[in-house]
Amino acid sequence: MRLIPRGKSTLGEQVRWAMYTVILVAITVVMYQRDEHTEHRQLRRIESLIAAGREQELYPFLADDDPDAVHLATQGLWECWLNEKGPAARHVLELGVQAMNAGNFAGADRIFTRLTREYPDWAEALNKQATLLYLRQQPAASLAICQRVVRLKPNHFGAWAGLAMCAMRLEDWSLARHACREAMRIQPHSIEHQRVLSVIELHIPALDV
Repeated sequence: MRLIPRGKSTLGEQVRWAMYTVILVAITVVMYQRDEHTEHRQLRRIESLIAAGREQELYPFLADDDPDAVHLATQGLWECWLNEKGPAARHVLELGVQAMNAGNFAGADRIFTRLTREYPDWAEALNKQATLLYLRQQPAASLAICQRVVRLKPNHFGAWAGLAMCAMRLEDWSLARHACREAMRIQPHSIEHQRVLSVIELHIPALDV
């Protein structure tokens, strides 16, 4: 933007243009500070929702344009799901996850089976059991449990993503696409969901949309 017009200008005109420039800069600074304050306030809001375990109010932030808000809300939802049955149950679940990550599938299975029997409506315990079954090359059994999870929590993006992966292993491409689209509905900014969907659609006839 040209602030000083071409050609000669009077001292008064130069002063007015200088003042105009100062005002533009001031407005820009104020707008930046306002945006920064708004973003900071939003992140504090998300943190308060996480602390209160207000899961349903976190979901809309997954579609936010601010990547920090999306990341914080995503982590917050995992916290809500893990904490659903209290700290003692979460501790046991985490022992199962540690065993699974260490390759001790039998030990992890004992823990997850115990938890899902004690808390049959705990979506995250079921989700971890589904993960274990997938790692043990049992995609059909894993898929069935993922379906239980999404019935309990229709916005559980992790279970929808897992369901899509199981369906892909079983070559049920229609179900895989449906599950992946559900995951994308909840997490529209996820590059991973987009990548998986592009792979799935390679296996579906072009006219089948």
